Amino acid sequence: MNPIGENTFIETELLIREGMAPIDALRAATLNAAELCGIDSDNGSVDVGKVADLLVCRGDPLEDIRNLRNTLLVMRAGRVVSDPERLTRGMTYAHPFLT
Repeated sequence: MNPIGENTFIETELLIREGMAPIDALRAATLNAAELCGIDSDNGSVDVGKVADLLVCRGDPLEDIRNLRNTLLVMRAGRVVSDPERLTRGMTYAHPFLT
C-alpha cells in the first residue's frame, strides 16, 4: 500500500499534461501546498530543521512525472512508513538507516 494517495499522482500528471513544467508541478504538490496550509516553516521542502517527509522513487520525475508512481520508500517525520522493496523481498532486506 502506498500512503501517497492516487489523487496526488493524477493531479500532478494532469498539471503537466496541461502545460505546467514538471518542477513547477512538484512545487505545487509540496512547497506551495505547505504554504497554502500555513505549515511551510516545517514542511514542503527538504531543509535543515524541517520535518523529514520524503518520497523516494525509482527514476527522475522531472524526466517523466509518472516515475513518482515507482515508489521505493516513503518517510513521514523521519520514519519509514512504506517500503515496498522491503515488503517484496521479505524480512531479510533492510535499509541501512533502519538498523
